[in-house]
Amino acid sequence: LYTFFPEGIWADKALINRARLLDHKLNTPLEALPVYENLIIRFGSSFYADEARRRLREIRQTKPITPAT
Repeated sequence: LYTFFPEGIWADKALINRARLLDHKLNTPLEALPVYENLIIRFGSSFYADEARRRLREIRQTKPITPAT
């Protein structure tokens, strides 16, 4: 949904649902990171932004990202 309607009224919900799916259902939290970040950047005042920020912090604390060399 977000891909086709990035400015639509359901775009923020589509992003949080995608992030939740990657994070919890598929158990790939590192793949969910850019989705959470995108939600925060594009929809910082969204109802879902606080959840995205919280989850982003949790993932970064438990799974440190090492820079590529």
